[in-house]
Amino acid sequence: MLVLASWCILLSSKNGITRLGVIGIALSTVIGSGVWKDSLLWSNSAGFFSLLAVFVGWLLMMTVGFSYAECVGMFPQGGGPYSYVGGAFGKRAGAFTGLLFFGAYCFIGAILSFLTSLFALGALSYPTFVLLTTPNIVILTAILIVVIGLFAGITPTRKFGFIALGWVILKIVLVLGVFAFLFLSWTGPTGVVPSLNGLQSAVNNSIWALLGFELMLVFSGDMDKPEKDMPRSILLTLPVFLIVYFVVALAASGRIAIGAIPSGTGTVGLLAMLASMTGVYGGLIFAFAAISAAGTAYAILGTMARQASILAADGHLPAFLNKEKSGVKMNAGLVTTILVLIVGVVMTATMDVWTTSVDMFAAAGIGLVLISAMLPAGLTALYLRMKMPAISRPYKAPLHIVTFGLAVLLSLYLLYLNFADVFAFWPAILISLIVIVLVLVANSLFRTKQ
Repeated sequence: MLVLASWCILLSSKNGITRLGVIGIALSTVIGSGVWKDSLLWSNSAGFFSLLAVFVGWLLMMTVGFSYAECVGMFPQGGGPYSYVGGAFGKRAGAFTGLLFFGAYCFIGAILSFLTSLFALGALSYPTFVLLTTPNIVILTAILIVVIGLFAGITPTRKFGFIALGWVILKIVLVLGVFAFLFLSWTGPTGVVPSLNGLQSAVNNSIWALLGFELMLVFSGDMDKPEKDMPRSILLTLPVFLIVYFVVALAASGRIAIGAIPSGTGTVGLLAMLASMTGVYGGLIFAFAAISAAGTAYAILGTMARQASILAADGHLPAFLNKEKSGVKMNAGLVTTILVLIVGVVMTATMDVWTTSVDMFAAAGIGLVLISAMLPAGLTALYLRMKMPAISRPYKAPLHIVTFGLAVLLSLYLLYLNFADVFAFWPAILISLIVIVLVLVANSLFRTKQ
């Protein structure tokens, strides 16, 4: 308990969380449930060259990190894209972006709660998976959203980063512990060169795995010196992603040859394959994956509650969302939980009649994140360098034209990949458009009431 209390003091400051706290939030949102299966897919596409694919994907994502760092340095208020878009293009644009960002992660929070449910039921019923039925998934997903959402909602901001960091450390230990078993029977590189399509597929998949660290920006206003500490936090976080994913990619590349995974193998099948290769009991693998997904869900739901309170404080959402009780904005956490619960129940309850429901909601959420956070960061940083070169920049990204240009192009490329198959993903596009319209209406209504 003494050690726990000491860490809590280290991660907290008088006014909010410190650099280590927001790093914990960023790591927890990136190193989630996907780390258990992504490396297998990378190796299946590119073999040992998956390490190159991961590095290329990381370099591309680093341009986005530089964009975030420069933007948040200039506009260090809380709210993530709400802050830097509003600072550059006005409050109306900032409010729209912030509300859209909030809506996007309500979808992602539901997806992570679903994955927690899926893995937990898999752990309890391995190897037959008899508990993996739609009613069980719907019920457990709903329960998890309520429990995790309320827990995240009642966590004081100063302690939130501490819990997220502790959770992600546990996840990293579990992941590296399991993947270490792959090295016991590691055969090494086969020397097979992947096709260009295979390498590109591995690069694309590695980029998806690195999304999510923008959530840390929401807590800029809760740091003592955000204009300096937040950019540094971003730059410190990026190498950790690379190291963790390098290790799992290296472990998988010595066991899985190109094309070794049967086509159509889903998430459950990939985790079962990991269990068979490592010799670790499959129930434990699924339990560890559930812990990972739950940690990410906690970080997302808590962050969105904070986002809601920030928007409410500035008049872009109902004022009661910013009210405190015993130092905790419980109303924001409760409303966030309800919204995510609605999304989660609709998404899972329709799985039997709409087999791609989870994929559609995931695509909609990811697309909205790209539109509301990643794309605006590159555009904002590039625009301000061109239009306002003399503005104070606590952090200045190197080679800004190249860096910000690549960040914008990467955002557009990922947006294209996300919705490339228009005929298959038209429901996701429709869901995204509905959310955008609702956000426009909300932005207009609350603006007139100010």
